Amino acid sequence: MHININQPESWSRLPQALSGQLHDVHAGHVDYAGRAAGWQEAGNYLSQGNFSMAGFKLGQIEERQSNMRQT
Repeated sequence: MHININQPESWSRLPQALSGQLHDVHAGHVDYAGRAAGWQEAGNYLSQGNFSMAGFKLGQIEERQSNMRQT
């Protein structure tokens, strides 16, 4: 299964929880140093089928975005 993290239409092929997490991270986009690299890293995990690590990386991005909105 090929998933392109930059093509939201491909996210529907993922498990529901991971697809939802991608939508949340994408919708809550806050730019910060390292975000693009983290997003790409999550995409690499997805393309390798490592959904656990992709979810972990997306969780880190979510947390950082949340922290950035609070400052």
